[in-house]
Amino acid sequence: MPCTLPAMPRTSAAARPSAHDAALAQRIGERIREARRRGGLTQQQLAGDRYTKAYVSALETGIARPSMVALTYLSQRLGLPPSHFLDEPHPAWSRLEVDMHLAAGEWQAAADGYRTLLQDQLDEPGRAELLRGLAESEARMDHGREAIAAASEAARIFGALQRPADEALSRYWLAYGLYESDNEADARSLLTALLERVRGGLAVEPDFELRLLMALAAVESRSGEHARSLSYLEAARGMAADLDDRRRATFLFSLAVSYRETGDLEAAIRSGTQGLALYRASGADLESAGIENDLALAYLAAGSVERAREMAGQAREQSERLGDDRLLSAILETEAQIALAAGDREAAPA
Repeated sequence: MPCTLPAMPRTSAAARPSAHDAALAQRIGERIREARRRGGLTQQQLAGDRYTKAYVSALETGIARPSMVALTYLSQRLGLPPSHFLDEPHPAWSRLEVDMHLAAGEWQAAADGYRTLLQDQLDEPGRAELLRGLAESEARMDHGREAIAAASEAARIFGALQRPADEALSRYWLAYGLYESDNEADARSLLTALLERVRGGLAVEPDFELRLLMALAAVESRSGEHARSLSYLEAARGMAADLDDRRRATFLFSLAVSYRETGDLEAAIRSGTQGLALYRASGADLESAGIENDLALAYLAAGSVERAREMAGQAREQSERLGDDRLLSAILETEAQIALAAGDREAAPA
C-alpha cells in the first residue's frame, strides 16, 4: 500500500558567536545608547510594550545582539533607519539575517543567502558553518544531492578543526541527504556510527540521541525493516516526553507508521490520532495531511472503509491547497486502494 513516510527528524545548531560578532554587537549597542540619550528616552521607554528594560540594557552594553525584528522596532521608536546602527552591509550581519531565514522556515531564502556568503568567506571555521547551514536548507527542501555536497565538505572541515560536535551535526545532514537520495544503506551506516559516538560520551545537543533514533527508525521503515524501526522508536519513547508539540507529533507519526507496518493497527490509530492533534495545534498543515493519509491506511487495514475515506479526503484537500504534488500522489494512491476495498472499481486505477 502507498505510504508517506515521515521525514527524518531535523535539527539545527545556532551559529557560534565569534569575536567579530561581539565587536559588532558592541558597536550597535553604543549607537542605540547614543540615539536613546539624544532622544531623551529612558531604557524602559525605548523598550515600549514589546521588550524589557533589561533587554535594552543588554543591547546597549553589547551583551546581546538584536535581531532584525528588534532593531527595526527600536529604530522606529528612535526615529532612525536600522542602517544607522550598522556599518555598511556587513558579512556578520548578513549571516544573522540568513540564519533568521533558516529559523523561520524560509528554506530557499536561507540557501540563497548561505551561497552568497560562501562566495566571500575564506576562513575555514566560518566556511564550515555556512556549509552546514546550506546543507540543512537543502535537506529541508528535499534536495538530497545538494545537501550531501555541502554537508560532506562541512564535516571534513570540522573534522580537521577537531570540532567533533559540529562534525557530528554535519554528518547528520549528510545522512539526511543520503536518505533523500534513496541511499538508505549509507544513511544507516552514518547514523549508526553517530549513535555509537553519542552513547560513548560525545555531547552534541540535548536531544541529539533522540533524533538519531528517530532518523534510524525512518531509514529502517523505508527499507521495509518495520520491526527494527519500531525497536528504535520504543528506545526513544522515554526521551520524547519533553519535546515541543511539533517534534512530539513527528515522533508519534513515525511510531504510527511502524505500528501499522507491523500490524498493530489499534496502536497505529492511537498514535496517529495523537500526532495529528499536535500537528494541527501547531499549525503544521503539510505534516497534518501526511499523518491523515497514514491514518487512512490504518483505518483501511482495520476494515473501516468510510473512516479511511474521510481521512484521505481531508488529506487530499490539504495537499491540494498547499500544492504539494508528491504528497498528493501518495494520497491519490491511498484513495484508489480505498475505492478498490469498497468495490468501486471505476474510481480505482486500472
